[in-house]
Amino acid sequence: MTNGGGVHPLDADLWKRVASEANECAEFRQGASHLNEITVDLCSADMAVRLAFEAGRIRTGPAEGPATVSFSAPDWMTLMTGKTSLVEATNPYFGSVAVKGEPLAIAWLIPSMGALFRIAAQVWAGGGTAAERSL
Repeated sequence: MTNGGGVHPLDADLWKRVASEANECAEFRQGASHLNEITVDLCSADMAVRLAFEAGRIRTGPAEGPATVSFSAPDWMTLMTGKTSLVEATNPYFGSVAVKGEPLAIAWLIPSMGALFRIAAQVWAGGGTAAERSL
């Protein structure tokens, strides 16, 4: 499962670019400003990446955090192509994305993660920079 350029949705370099774009996006930074020292692991059967939120900024690193978002290949494709939002994907009636971890941290993360996945879909598709598009 890759994009047209052969990049897996959990490629470490891809998420470094996503983090860089998110850190340049004022709207994302404002929405994530309350997230301090919260980490999220994005996982599939074959890859994982850790995202660490710190006062409106995000960085990547090795996986193992208090909140885990697990996806199957079709779920990643719908998120990374922008065909579905994170809220839709995590809806127990319509989605099949598993979110595990501390409930309060997850509740705090969902809006910022939704914005982050919109940025990720643009980066993965080869879209412009955050300054060139709006969330």
